[in-house]
Amino acid sequence: MAGKAFVRRIHFHESALTDLVEELQRAGTDDERRLARHLLDFPTVYVVHKGDGAGRYEVYVGETSDIRSRTVQHLRADILVREDWADLAKATDAQMYVIGHQHFTKSMTLDVENRLMHWLNGSDAVARLHNRKHNPQNDYYSRDLLDAAFRDTWNQLRRHDDVLFPTEKIVRESALFKASPFHKLTQQQLAAKARIHDAIVDARVSNATGQLILGLSG
Repeated sequence: MAGKAFVRRIHFHESALTDLVEELQRAGTDDERRLARHLLDFPTVYVVHKGDGAGRYEVYVGETSDIRSRTVQHLRADILVREDWADLAKATDAQMYVIGHQHFTKSMTLDVENRLMHWLNGSDAVARLHNRKHNPQNDYYSRDLLDAAFRDTWNQLRRHDDVLFPTEKIVRESALFKASPFHKLTQQQLAAKARIHDAIVDARVSNATGQLILGLSG
């Protein structure tokens, strides 16, 4: 069962966040209360973007257990130490998508965040993705719901902007998608990565700084 994705788009500004929170806290119907819980009380994923001046987007994808405090952190603290956040905060066209889902857990939001980076990397509309790392997860109890939950999320985002969020076919045929650094590693690749890491640590411990690791058997 795919469940249901909840997506709200706001201007990337503290006053817009305050308006959203106040609106959600006034929830009267069951559907409104459900929306408020999934966006304010449960783990969420978010996408912040602005125009690059040439008809394309600069984008950041994140996940959080508290969208209010994380957004304030970006707008008050991160702008002082990161130029990309300062530029996003100053942009008059900057917007943020706040995304919840009935099946989101902390582990799943990390995987959805990673997959959004991967798919947006395959969007011709994206000029720059500001993320500096990715966080693919190993197995977890709701892992089998990820694919359906992600497609539900992507389709909801497409209703807001089908240029930034193109069809799955367009994304998968993109050369940038195929070359994306955000592909999830297989168990074999993770094991190889661990062996390389361990070998580097061993070399450092033994002061074998002159060694050149060309490959590992295993």
